[in-house]
Amino acid sequence: TINLEIADTFNRRTRGLMYRQGLAPNAGMLFAFPEKTSGPFWNRNTILDLDIAFLDLDGKILEILHLESLSTDLIAPSIAYFYALEMEAGWFTANRIGIGDHLIIPTGIIGLPE
Repeated sequence: TINLEIADTFNRRTRGLMYRQGLAPNAGMLFAFPEKTSGPFWNRNTILDLDIAFLDLDGKILEILHLESLSTDLIAPSIAYFYALEMEAGWFTANRIGIGDHLIIPTGIIGLPE
């Protein structure tokens, strides 16, 4: 079980995990988008190293990338996605979760338009 914060609006998606001092164990942020996207992420104003999994509408992990703390480099997946899950760096590996695995997206979580 993951304790999720949901970023389902434009403002929540834009702020993400910025200015956080840390994450609780098994806690992360699920970004939900109103339509398939391939937009990049960055770690501006985020002191945490993060790993980000990009998921399809059914929760299948399509790609996992790394975000360095405080980096303004844009990190974009090679595929389009509906959800992105940011967890503390190393979490996916430590939990043996990888590409092709499925995560259960809680019912009713959808990305809201701007």
